[in-house]
Amino acid sequence: MSAALSHPRARGLRGGIAAVLMVSAGLVGASIATAPAAQAAPVLQCTGSTVYVTNQGAGDGDLWQIDATTGTATALIDLPGDNVVNQLGIAPGGGNFLFTKAGTVYDYTLATDSFDSTPAQVLAGYSAVGGAVSPTSGLYYYGGIGAGGTEYQIAVYDPVTNTNRGVASTIRLPEGVALTNSDFAFDTLGQMYIVGSTPTGGALIRVDGSIPSTGSNSALTSSLLTRIEPVAGVTYAAIAFGGTGEVYIGGGAGPILRVNATTGALVGNVPVSGAVASNMTDFATCGAPPTLTVQKNVAGRVQPTDQFALSITGGGIVPGPGSIGVTEGAEPGLQTQSPAETAGSVIVQPNATYDFGETAAGTTNLADYGSRWECVDAQGPAGATIGSGTGPSGSVTIPQIAGVAVVCTVFNEPLVPGMSLDKRVTGVIDANGNGYDDVGDRITWEFELTNTGETPLAGLTIDDDRLAAAGIGITCDPDALAPAESVVCTADRPYTITPADLAAGAVVNTATGTGTPPGKPPVITPPDTTETPVGGYTVTKGSDPRSGRSVAAGSVIAYTLTVTQRGLAAVPGAVLEDDLAEVLDDAAYNGDVSASAGAASFDAAAGTLSWRGDLAAGDVVTITYSVTVGTRGDGDLVNTVTSPGCSTACTTTHDRVPPPAAGLATTGGGVAIGGIVGAVLVIAVGAGLVLRGRRGARHDVS
Repeated sequence: MSAALSHPRARGLRGGIAAVLMVSAGLVGASIATAPAAQAAPVLQCTGSTVYVTNQGAGDGDLWQIDATTGTATALIDLPGDNVVNQLGIAPGGGNFLFTKAGTVYDYTLATDSFDSTPAQVLAGYSAVGGAVSPTSGLYYYGGIGAGGTEYQIAVYDPVTNTNRGVASTIRLPEGVALTNSDFAFDTLGQMYIVGSTPTGGALIRVDGSIPSTGSNSALTSSLLTRIEPVAGVTYAAIAFGGTGEVYIGGGAGPILRVNATTGALVGNVPVSGAVASNMTDFATCGAPPTLTVQKNVAGRVQPTDQFALSITGGGIVPGPGSIGVTEGAEPGLQTQSPAETAGSVIVQPNATYDFGETAAGTTNLADYGSRWECVDAQGPAGATIGSGTGPSGSVTIPQIAGVAVVCTVFNEPLVPGMSLDKRVTGVIDANGNGYDDVGDRITWEFELTNTGETPLAGLTIDDDRLAAAGIGITCDPDALAPAESVVCTADRPYTITPADLAAGAVVNTATGTGTPPGKPPVITPPDTTETPVGGYTVTKGSDPRSGRSVAAGSVIAYTLTVTQRGLAAVPGAVLEDDLAEVLDDAAYNGDVSASAGAASFDAAAGTLSWRGDLAAGDVVTITYSVTVGTRGDGDLVNTVTSPGCSTACTTTHDRVPPPAAGLATTGGGVAIGGIVGAVLVIAVGAGLVLRGRRGARHDVS
């Protein structure tokens, strides 16, 4: 409940606390009896080397303010109740401070000069030695050491509701560490640190993981960061952090020790003046030390059992569990599911440089991953980067910012292998010199492999179906590629176009490339296909009457030449020549040559008919001409077409029937017209004679 009005000393306390605070801050004169009770009190100082101390001297406990660099002590507040004041904690900003006394938690608000109080959580078997306020949650934690000094138990109090939430955690202290007295404090990110006395001096310990905000009594472990040399008269019962990387340690009648919180080295030994020096019980500040944490962010794992070990070194950090971490599990993303997965946090020093990095753990091969890192001030503006770089390791210099919390994240992405193939026809050798790609010509290719992935590739090969069937090998030199490199592979010899290729219309072949990344299965490129059109043409010859028939003088023979394009390639300059020498000695050319495309001509002197034309894919050209059969010559009409397109059916033959007997005209069928006429006359005369005889006979009968 609130004790501002109900506490027995509340009225005198309100004016007295405010007056003492104003004197210490130089706000009023030395006479405090006349200070107005309603005057608002200032907040506690959260910067510099100011340490607040509780005292268990004669009479009531007091809150003192001490300059840790000079040891000058000033009585600040006369606290209520008896003289056992302990477990001091100061809220962020210095507007409140909390402590325990006689089994009660007190929360004093300076602005209203009033207390809230509630019975403290009972921690059976644990002494009441330490207290602190978490700067991240504003919750007040208090607790102490269990029997044997190997465990710590912490309770949590909510200042907003003035209620205890219960036992937050039981902490197992590091192996081989047993504390006899202790205190604890938090850094900027809410990480708890414990300092305590051991038989060999002091120990600075980091709690692994976050202290819960509820009464869940979570089991946590801790890591020893450094040991502190023993100093006579110091009980190590009090700890408070400065914002500059020092920890202030004291207790009892000893001096305040200024200790480098990174190395444990003693920076200063400051005797304390005034009555408070007789029995200091607890320290507190509202500052926090600079810290460094290294964590892992894994975009994905090549193997589910790949893990990464993190470490922080340099700057005097003592290697050990507190400065290393190893990832666990197989989930992607930020690896902070367990405190053991991060390195740190460790307390660091401003302007000092620290190294950090990762090594392979589990089944990890770091060559399978691309790495980069980034360091930020976790409490600073979003996106404010302190440093960044590539690779699995780096270094960071701690900014001169009080309580800065530097978090470095090492990012890993699995390196993905990849390769592309660009297959190209580099030329077609025109073996027969006819100007187009046809049977017998030779094709050459090149195959360009490019490493498009993030890993090196070795053992490069090309598999081309057509070349393999022809027994032609392909060579890649070199046969290994770094990322982004390329190599052009070549066939050992050209490929010769076959009649089967012409029948298919093109030489179509498909290739793939293969390369092997380190420790991974081979990578095969997508298939790449080239199509080399092949062209040609055929020439056939026909006639009417058809070849092999007999013809008579005066009849006409009509010839037809058919040129047909084949394949997918155009054929420029297709030609043919029809030799009519063995026809024109028996017949006369009728001068009627015609071509559906191209140009046809007749050379009378040479007795040849020629045609030339360009053929596109699918073209069919028809050439026609005719001759009239005469009576001269040898009677054999034979002519042959000569052309690259001729293989069969390029010759026609006809023979002329013998001429009729002398004096008789003949027809194309070879029958004498005079003979026919004579026969008709004979038949007519005979018929007349028969008819006449019959008439006479009838006359006789009648």
